[in-house]
Amino acid sequence: MADRALPPWLEFFTIPSINVFYVLAGCIVLGAASATVGSFTFLRKRSLMGDALAHAIFPGVVIAFIFGGNFLVGALLAAVIVSTIIGAISQCGRITNDTAIGVLTEVGERL
Repeated sequence: MADRALPPWLEFFTIPSINVFYVLAGCIVLGAASATVGSFTFLRKRSLMGDALAHAIFPGVVIAFIFGGNFLVGALLAAVIVSTIIGAISQCGRITNDTAIGVLTEVGERL
């Protein structure tokens, strides 16, 4: 059998190296996991909470960097503190959960 070249439209879908395969597989797994978690957070009306925690984690990482601590511990402490404050504000006052999340998201961005 003669060695035939692939048509140009099919050659586009070939994987040239193992590194490209690993990146592609990682993107597929990450996309599936993010879609699953995102669907559940949207259905439970907690999609804004992820945004607030993402913005609150950054100051925790910066503070951990300044004091020479572990970044993961700083991020975890910041996330726990912000989620506790969000729960306390929305439970004790007249402010709704979304408003508390929005305010603390802006505070996290400004720090």
